[in-house]
Amino acid sequence: MASVRAASRGITVYSLAAFLCLLLLLTWTLIWSSATLKVDRLIHDRWVSLSLREPPSDIVVAGIDPESLSALGRWPWPRNIQALLFERLADMQVKAVVVDLIYTERSDSQANDQKLVDAIERLPMVFLPVLTEGTQGNSFTEKLPLPQLSRAATDLGHINLPIDSDGIVRRFHLKAGSPSPHWSAMALAALEHIEPNADDILRSLPGRRSPSATAQMVWQGDYEVHIPFYGPRESFRTLSVLNIINGRVDPEALKDKIVFVGMLSTGLNDIVPSPVSARNQSIPGVEVHANVYAALRDKSLITAIDLRWNLLWGAVLLPLMMLLYSRARMQWLLLLAVGGALLPIFVSFLLYRFSQLWFAPLSVSVPVLVSYLLWSWNRLDFINRFIERETLDMSAQVQRTDYTHNTLLAEFFETASKHLPIKGWRFSAKGEEFSGGEAIAERDEIDIHEQWLHANGVYRKRYPTPGRLSISLIVDSPYVAGEITDYVDSLARVQERIEPSRLSGSIERLQSNAVKLSDQMEWLRSVQKFSETIMAGSSAGFMVWNSAGELINSNIKIYSWFPDLPSEALLCDFLEVVGKGAVDTVDEERLARLVLHGESSRVTFTQDEQEYVISFDTVGEHLKDRLICASVIDVTDIRSVERARSEMVEYLSHDLRSPLISSMYLLEDLETSLSNDGVEATEKVQLNIKRSLTMMDDLLQVAKADTLSAENFDELLLNDVLDNAMDQLAPQAQSRSIALEQPDSQCEVWLDGDPGLLERAVVNVIGNAIKYSEDGKRVVVAMELSDNEQMVTVSVQDEGVGIDSAIIGDIFKRFKRDARVAKQFKGIGLGLALVAKVVSQHGGSVEAESEGQGTCIKMRLPIKFVEYSLDEQAASVGRSIQ
Repeated sequence: MASVRAASRGITVYSLAAFLCLLLLLTWTLIWSSATLKVDRLIHDRWVSLSLREPPSDIVVAGIDPESLSALGRWPWPRNIQALLFERLADMQVKAVVVDLIYTERSDSQANDQKLVDAIERLPMVFLPVLTEGTQGNSFTEKLPLPQLSRAATDLGHINLPIDSDGIVRRFHLKAGSPSPHWSAMALAALEHIEPNADDILRSLPGRRSPSATAQMVWQGDYEVHIPFYGPRESFRTLSVLNIINGRVDPEALKDKIVFVGMLSTGLNDIVPSPVSARNQSIPGVEVHANVYAALRDKSLITAIDLRWNLLWGAVLLPLMMLLYSRARMQWLLLLAVGGALLPIFVSFLLYRFSQLWFAPLSVSVPVLVSYLLWSWNRLDFINRFIERETLDMSAQVQRTDYTHNTLLAEFFETASKHLPIKGWRFSAKGEEFSGGEAIAERDEIDIHEQWLHANGVYRKRYPTPGRLSISLIVDSPYVAGEITDYVDSLARVQERIEPSRLSGSIERLQSNAVKLSDQMEWLRSVQKFSETIMAGSSAGFMVWNSAGELINSNIKIYSWFPDLPSEALLCDFLEVVGKGAVDTVDEERLARLVLHGESSRVTFTQDEQEYVISFDTVGEHLKDRLICASVIDVTDIRSVERARSEMVEYLSHDLRSPLISSMYLLEDLETSLSNDGVEATEKVQLNIKRSLTMMDDLLQVAKADTLSAENFDELLLNDVLDNAMDQLAPQAQSRSIALEQPDSQCEVWLDGDPGLLERAVVNVIGNAIKYSEDGKRVVVAMELSDNEQMVTVSVQDEGVGIDSAIIGDIFKRFKRDARVAKQFKGIGLGLALVAKVVSQHGGSVEAESEGQGTCIKMRLPIKFVEYSLDEQAASVGRSIQ
C-alpha cells in the first residue's frame, strides 16, 4: 500500500507534460512582456565587446572636431569653407566621400552654395544624407539636400539611427522611409556604387524583415540589423578636417580611400551611446555609418532571431532538463540547472560570433532555473511526506523498549561483570545510584569529563544527558579496557539518554524527520543483522520461499550441502534435488498440503554417504502472507558413529578373534612337535599377536578421536611432535635403508591440541610412507606456515607406489584401502581415517596428492603462536635419518 500511495503523489507522464507546458507558458510570458529585455541587451553588448576586431584600412573618418571648430568658428561654417574641404579631398584622389552633414537649406550666400556644388562635382563619388524629422512609429517628414547638391551627389541615403529604450544605439535599418522603406541606408547606397561585388550583397541583404505599414506618413524600417562595432570611438583612422583644409595631411594617406565626413565634437547632437561606449565615450554618428559600411562589406552584420523561436528552444531544452533531473543524483541537480541555464547563453555567443545571428537567451535560461526550483520543491515535498508517513507507519510496528530506565543499565553491568573482566562498577543518573563488585570511591562531578579518564585503576566518564549520567568501572585487564568502554558507549541504554544540543541539532523539518526515520531503520537493520547472523552461524541450513515458490532468503551452508541447487532456487528446484536422494519424497499431495494448508513434513536425504534430515514448516495464516521454511540438519556424523560402533564390534568379534584362534592351534602343534619346525611356528604366533594388538590399538585410538573435545586441549609444540614421531619410526626406516628427512625450521610452532593423538596421526602418515616405499628410497617431512602465520601445513612426501586416482578421495574414510596394494600390504584401513578425524577435531584439514608414483599427505592445522629464535644454535635444524 505504501508504494501505491507514493506512486500516486510521484511525477507521472501527465504531470510532467503539465509541468512542461507551464514552463513553456512562462517562456512565452517572458517573450511577450519583454521582462528579460534589459539583461538580454547587456549580454548583447558583452558579445559586441568580445567580438572587436581591426577595422579596414581603406576607410577614413574626416571629423569636425573641437580643434577645427576653435580655428574655423562655430558650426555651421560658410559653404565656401566646406567647399574647400571637398576640394582638398578631390585633390588627394579619394575613392569616395560619404557625407554625414545636412544640406537641406540654402545659405546666406548663393555663391558659396555654388562653390560647394562645384567642389562636390569634382569628387568621383559623393553620398549625401536624407534628413528625417519625427518619432519612430509616428508622422515623419523627409527633407532632401538642395536640388543642385542632390544632382551633384552620386546617391542619397537615410542616416536615421534608432535608439533603444536604454538610450544605446545597437540596431540599424538598411532600408527605411515614410510611408514605405524606400531609402537605402547611406552606407548601403555607398556600397552599391563603390564595391564591385555589391550585387552579391544586395541579392541577400542581412537583417530581420518588417511587416508592411498600413498607416500613411509613418516611418518604416526594413532589414533591421545589429551593428557589430569594430571598436570604441576612433577605432577607424580619424583625421581632423582642419588639417585636411590646411594641407597638413599627406595626399597619399587619403588616395583611393573611402572618406566619411561628419561631426566628432560633442554638443552637436550627433554623438550617440553604443555597446562599446563604456570603453571610452559615446561614438559619433559618422563612425556608426563607417561601422555599418565596413560590416556590410565583410558580411558581418548581425541579424536578430525572431523571439518566437525561443519557444522552440524551450521545447527542446526543458524536456532534456526534466530527463536529467529525474535521473541525476540530488547533489548534481544544481550544477545541471546552472549548466542548462548557461547553455542558451553559450549558444547565443557562438551564433553571434560565427553565424552573425543574435539570439536573446534569457527567456529560455530563466525557465530552466525556475524548473530547478519547482522540481526541487516537489522532490523535497515528496520526500518529506514520504518520510513522515513511513515514520508513522513504522512507529506502530517497531516495538522498542525504553532503555532510559536505570534498572536496565544496572542489569547490564550485573550480567557483564560475570562474563567480562569488570571487577567493580558504579553509575548515577536521575538522582539514583547503582553499584556492584568492588567498591568505587565517590568523586566530585567536576572532576568527571565527557570522555573516559583513567586514574587509580578506575575508568570514569560523565555523559551529556538530562539525568547527568556518570559511570565508573574497574577493569581487571587493561588490554581490553578500551573495548569495554567503547562497548558501554555504544549501548542503547546509554545512547538513548543523550539528547543533542538545541544549537547543534537540526532546525529543518525534513532533516529532523530523516533522523527519526534513520533511527528506526537502524533498529530494523540491527534486527536484520541479528537474524542473518543466526542464519549464517547456524549449524543447520535454511531456505525460505513465499507461497509462489520464489526464494526469499537462505544461508550459505545449504548451498555447500546441495551444490546442484541454482543460486535463486525455487521451491520446486529444491524438491527436485531432494527427491533424488530422499527416502520418503514430497509428492504432489504432500506439497499441496504444505503450501495451501501449512501442514509440516519431514524427509531424510542421503547423498554421497552424507545423510540429512529436512523439515518443512510454514509461517503465516493466509496464503498471501505465508512463508515456507526448510531447515536441513546434517546427521552424517551421528550415523557414522553409530555405524562405526557396530562395525567395531563386528571386527572385535570376528577379525580379531581369528588370529588369536590360529595362534592357539599353532601353540598346540608346537606342544606336540619336537622338530625344528617349532621355531618357525613360534615366530608366526608372535606375528599374529602383534597384528591383533595393532588392530586393537587402532580401534581404540579411533574411538578416542571420536570423543575428542577442544576443552581438553593442551598447549603443545608441533616441532616436538614431529621429532617424537620420527624417532619412533627411525628403526623401521633404517632396517629398510629408507632415509627420513626433515628440512630446516627457524621457528617453533605452538598449537592447542592433544599431543598423543597428534603424534599418533603423524606416526600413521610417516609409517604409511615407509610401508608403501621400496627399500633405499626417502621420505621427506616438512612444515610450512601460511595464511599470515595462522595455519601450518605438515607434509609427508614419499617415493612409494602412489594411490589410485579413483580412490584418492576416499582413503581418509574408515576401512577404505587401495585395492591394487591391499594383498601386498596388510591393513584394515583405519590409519588414515584416524589421521583425518584427529586433524578435523583440531580445526584443520587433510588432503592427499598422488601423480602415478609417490604420495604427499598434507595436514593443515591452526596455529596458536609462532616463536622465532635469534640464536641459530637454538633454532630447530634439519634432520636426516639414514
